Amino acid sequence: MRRAVFILLAVSLADRTVFAEMREWALGTGHKFTAEIIATDAWRATFSLPDHSKAVLALAQLSPADVDFVATWRAANRTAPLVDPQKLAPWPAEALAADIAVKLKTEDSKASAFVWEGAHFVMQADVSLPIDVVGDLNAVCEGTRAALMALPLGLHRGGEVEKYPVHFFSTPERYGAAGGAAASGGYFQGSTGRMLLLLPNLGIHAKGSVRTFDHQKNLFIVKHEVTHQLLMRWGDAFPVWFSEGLSEVIAATPYARGRYVFSGMDLAIGAYVQKWRSPGDTKPLHLIQPASLMEFTSSSWEERVAGQSAYELYNSAALFVYFLLLPDGTADGTAVAGFLDALRRERNRQRTSMATLQFGPYQMRTAPISVFAKKAAADFFRRGRSDEKLTADFAAFLKKRGLNVEFDAPVQPGR
Repeated sequence: MRRAVFILLAVSLADRTVFAEMREWALGTGHKFTAEIIATDAWRATFSLPDHSKAVLALAQLSPADVDFVATWRAANRTAPLVDPQKLAPWPAEALAADIAVKLKTEDSKASAFVWEGAHFVMQADVSLPIDVVGDLNAVCEGTRAALMALPLGLHRGGEVEKYPVHFFSTPERYGAAGGAAASGGYFQGSTGRMLLLLPNLGIHAKGSVRTFDHQKNLFIVKHEVTHQLLMRWGDAFPVWFSEGLSEVIAATPYARGRYVFSGMDLAIGAYVQKWRSPGDTKPLHLIQPASLMEFTSSSWEERVAGQSAYELYNSAALFVYFLLLPDGTADGTAVAGFLDALRRERNRQRTSMATLQFGPYQMRTAPISVFAKKAAADFFRRGRSDEKLTADFAAFLKKRGLNVEFDAPVQPGR
């Protein structure tokens, strides 16, 4: 009985949110309304109104005093939702980093150590780089952070205590010695929180008599890897196909100098998944069926990457996540937001129970988050659809966007 009481207490505390009571709020215009705050992210707050309806307002619309109240509420409710999946804000037209400036902090040619620092990132290289080149790379990182916070999905709330470490390497040998994955030009190292980037893969050759900085066309590598880095707070909660697919969608999003633009995404992602094709190549784009894609593990994914046979894998993940974000052809993302909220609640529950709770001679063990994530993905993304129906819906979505695709062999019945 004692064990049951403690277990129930732990579970009940897992997602505790001290909801504020109904109170009077004021807009910057002076207009007042009564509501209870139920969620807030870096851009907006979600309210429950007296008639039980819900509303979402940008923080910039609130009075300064109420913005302070929201910040205080968030500090007291660190596990509270960022968004309410049942009442999402419209997608923003764009997202712009507030500060993309970068400064040189360390310059030691003998030690091959060069360090630059920006608002949220610290960048280190083994070779000297022009400040404008480092500025370009830092702007990508800061812009991606702004984009992830701007999307009304509950991905990232900001408030970082430490800056993100980014390391640039001038040779494949140094990149590999630091832990860069084989056959890659960029790698987020989850065990250290570092982003590793191989400069030649970005088009940057900064050693020798001929120095070239042809990095603008390769910024998608940085966009992809920094998305992984920015979302490391989620740990291993994301299935690998979702993590890679979301990073690819961000990499495909139109970008310029710290600014992401979310309009024109159909054309952008269509061009992105065909970026390595030769001009005039009209063959169908080969994709993996969603049911097969969703079965990939991190190890099986990495095997494909190491074998340099992951092109269709990344394309499939990118397009499938894009499909999940735009179920009706408009930026919606309700299913993705619901999936993320379910993961958040489960992570909070597991953290509260500390994975293994000790009750004298008793223990309560929790299943790995990956097990929960797989079930949540089925609940929110499949929505009762068979393998064949899910593939058919996905194919119709792509056809409507002018993409000529073909899928691998059907998944065996009963899988």
